[in-house]
Amino acid sequence: MIYSVIFDLDGTLVDTGDLFYDVFSTYLREIRLAAVDFSRKGNPYASAHRQTVSRYPHLNPLVAQKGFLETWENVLRKALRNRHVLLFPAVRETLTALRNMKMPLFIYSNTPRGFVRMKLHSLDIEGFFEEVYAPVDAADPLRKPDVTPLREIADRYGIAPEQLCIVGDHVTDIMCGKNLGTVTVGVLNSWNQRELHDIQPDYTIREIRETLSVIGRSRKERERTARKD
Repeated sequence: MIYSVIFDLDGTLVDTGDLFYDVFSTYLREIRLAAVDFSRKGNPYASAHRQTVSRYPHLNPLVAQKGFLETWENVLRKALRNRHVLLFPAVRETLTALRNMKMPLFIYSNTPRGFVRMKLHSLDIEGFFEEVYAPVDAADPLRKPDVTPLREIADRYGIAPEQLCIVGDHVTDIMCGKNLGTVTVGVLNSWNQRELHDIQPDYTIREIRETLSVIGRSRKERERTARKD
């Protein structure tokens, strides 16, 4: 039975659109390097980073480059203001339903914490979450699949790992959950189906509202187990 849910943010709750390609393109323009003609395939951030450092190896890793995080922040603010970064359908309704079930909710993202909070605040979903786990800066080692936040949540609420559920669109989300033995839910999109198939999360969904069905199924399975005992 699931008692708490940990969500990834980008690609799971938030549709970032072309944000990351815009960030990388803007940064290259600001440091007076020729643009990369991005092939928009795969995970947007990883794809944009890979193609950029393939052409400009001296920029690897980009997050450590002078001015890159400032560019990211400026492009993100503009994208949020122009509504180019939005919630996926039914996110607010799903979070509301989960909170009505008295279920503690958390965010665990590999994106810098300041940018995570900026999105949560701008999209007006900050109040749904007990806490945000994300790296403070490029030097912070806190990143999925590190299970430290999940273990902290389990300890704080007296919840067994198998009663936690992590929901995300990336293999690192699923790896993180598997490393601690939580329920894992993979959110399918246009680029990750093979990756998620290979890592085999406990459940796969296409829309975030299906999280409610997963929780309902887990409760029914728990009830069946209890009757057998």
